[in-house]
Amino acid sequence: MNRNREDAGSFALRRESESDDAFGRAVLRASGDAVCRLDGDGRVLDANDELCRLVEREHSTLVGDSLASVVSDDDGRRVESSVEEAVTDPEFSTVTASVAVPTSDGPCRCTFHLSRFETADGSLNIAGVLRPDAAPDANETRLRRERDGLAVELDEMFERLSGGVLALDTELRFTYANEYTLRYLDVGRDELLGSHVWDVLDVEESSETAIHEALVTRSSTTFEEYYAPADVWVEGTVYPSDTGLSLYFRDVTERKRREHELRQYESIVETVSDGVYAVDGDDRFVFVNDAYAEMVGYSRERLLGSPVTLVYDDISERTLSRIENVRTNERERTTVETELRTADGRTIVAETKIESFQLADGDGRLGVCRNVTERKRRERRLERQRSQLSTLNDLNEVVNEIAHAVVESSTRDEIERRVCNRLAESSSYSFAWVGAVDAETEEVVPRTESGAAGYLDDVTITVDDSDTGAGPTARAIRTQEVAVVRDTANDPTYRPWNDRAREFGVEASAAIPIAYEGSLYGVLNVYTDRFAAFGERERRLVGRLGEIIAHAIAAIERKEALMSDDIVEVKFHINNLFAALDIEPADDVDIRFERTVPLGDDQFLEYGRASSNSVDTLHALVDQIPHFEAVNLFATEFDEVRFELGLSQPPVSSIAAEHGGRIREGRIQDGEYQLTVELPHSADVRAVVDAVQASYPELELIAQRHSKRRGVGEPSLSKTLWTTLTDRQRAALEAAYYSGFFEWPRESSGNDVAEALGVSSPTFHQHLRHAQRKLFEALLER
Repeated sequence: MNRNREDAGSFALRRESESDDAFGRAVLRASGDAVCRLDGDGRVLDANDELCRLVEREHSTLVGDSLASVVSDDDGRRVESSVEEAVTDPEFSTVTASVAVPTSDGPCRCTFHLSRFETADGSLNIAGVLRPDAAPDANETRLRRERDGLAVELDEMFERLSGGVLALDTELRFTYANEYTLRYLDVGRDELLGSHVWDVLDVEESSETAIHEALVTRSSTTFEEYYAPADVWVEGTVYPSDTGLSLYFRDVTERKRREHELRQYESIVETVSDGVYAVDGDDRFVFVNDAYAEMVGYSRERLLGSPVTLVYDDISERTLSRIENVRTNERERTTVETELRTADGRTIVAETKIESFQLADGDGRLGVCRNVTERKRRERRLERQRSQLSTLNDLNEVVNEIAHAVVESSTRDEIERRVCNRLAESSSYSFAWVGAVDAETEEVVPRTESGAAGYLDDVTITVDDSDTGAGPTARAIRTQEVAVVRDTANDPTYRPWNDRAREFGVEASAAIPIAYEGSLYGVLNVYTDRFAAFGERERRLVGRLGEIIAHAIAAIERKEALMSDDIVEVKFHINNLFAALDIEPADDVDIRFERTVPLGDDQFLEYGRASSNSVDTLHALVDQIPHFEAVNLFATEFDEVRFELGLSQPPVSSIAAEHGGRIREGRIQDGEYQLTVELPHSADVRAVVDAVQASYPELELIAQRHSKRRGVGEPSLSKTLWTTLTDRQRAALEAAYYSGFFEWPRESSGNDVAEALGVSSPTFHQHLRHAQRKLFEALLER
């Protein structure tokens, strides 16, 4: 039979190339092989019924389609390549290959033959033959044996299952049931097999619906229901096949009980305000309540199944150890404090009570979590406030002790040393030092330090425009205001000294100018290991400390100046004062400024004499010069008028006072003005001259000489007197004397003098009586 089919096929191929189309179609129909005729593009021009049956296609749909479409994808490319070779290669004869034809019963292996021929009109056609391969009997025997063995294995496997397995035919009659099913239904195998499913099972609608749906849709379905006869919950899956249905079910009563309990617990958990979560042995969330989801900002869907590292970050070793003890049941429960990272990137502090509990598939942990961020913030704020209060109390004590210490100090060096020592001894500060500017190098040079222990070694601080002149010390010197750095590690102005600050544990520093009435004596630098120290209140306190030190140094320098007979006289001159002031003077003007009395706050009283014809010019000067406030004429004698002139922030008087000096005398005569300033021998004369000429460029320096104080005698009563008087007492005594309060009749009353001093009359008389008592003590008790 095979030989005959082969002969017919060969004959068909031969005749197709020799005769017309009608003859070819007849041969196609007669052939026992699956035969087709193709064009040069591999499309089917004609095909016999055998080919249509093989590929399961209608003749009408097959004609015009590519032959490659009826074989597998890989074989289709081989068919296309063979057709292309038959068309392009003149030497082409025939091709034979093995191909797979997809069918409803599975792939069918076939032998494929391809030949080319020319039709009567000379066009090129291709003949194709598909011949199914015959399966040898040995293969069938082997497959049957394997199938039977597999059936036995499946039976054994089904018997070992912890659930029920049963099979139904297309009429829903039992064809198989494992032992679990027989025990579950309490029925024998012979009684069950062949019975209709609804005669045996008394089920609810869900399983009945699942069985019918599987039959109709030909897809697996699931069900879960309560089976009343056995008082159990079952969960099942129905699998359809060509011979009926297979059904697998198992008892889930215990799971349903746990789920019921869990729902009860969940209803309780959802009512509490604390966040509650559960994690499995792999540290993945298996439960969260709404409060926890809201706390961390993630939805439940996002949290469930996610690792705890989604929200927990940087857990301390101590906390991890305590959690691990719960995991390994070394302790029943624990309470830890951790930071949670929320969905929007915030960090919150949570207090969590953790204990272990049993999950269905292993051990887990339950956590009850409370957001304590606000509580911790309040605690930190209270702690900072307590720390700040302690620091301020300590600093107040230090300031008070320093205030007493500087009063007892007799030299500037002693004041600076005591201040630095007391600051370094306090619990709030690490060390301190006092520095001053070297005018030539513009570097800040330490004068004294305490506790620094090498901090200042090889450290450069300047007051120029370089990086070393941008720190707090230079800022305090330039502005004469307290300058602080609260974070030395990150403040850009502290970059030149970062390494040194890190080495000595310095977290913050303050530079306090030591300045009094415009005079800068130096800068006090204080360092601490407290991060963000020197807040507003602390800054005010250390600023007050600078004022106390400066005031004490100024008092010592004034005392030294008064006690010393050595002075420096500096003389200035203006050729034509009235032209500079645009004043038309009277003839023979002669005005003398004889005594300057400081009142404090840059207020002064100037006492002097003027010739009678100079009074109008004196009034003109008061009108023209801004710091001349008012003039009071109170006595005339020998064609001279004595006057009292109120001064407010007069540049020369203020500059002299800042450096411990005073205006010795001044005189306007014939349009020329001569001024003599008396300074202590320790004063910075160059600085005084520069400051005076900056205020009055027209003032010309004509002389500078070292001299002895006028009126020096043995012993100097005025020296002894001035060292015992306060500034107020001295001003009251001088104003009273030079205003004629002691003359008879009085040229100025107590009210007049009090008004000039800016105090009440009783206050003036009190200061005056104290000054007089000290004067008499110095005179009578020598």
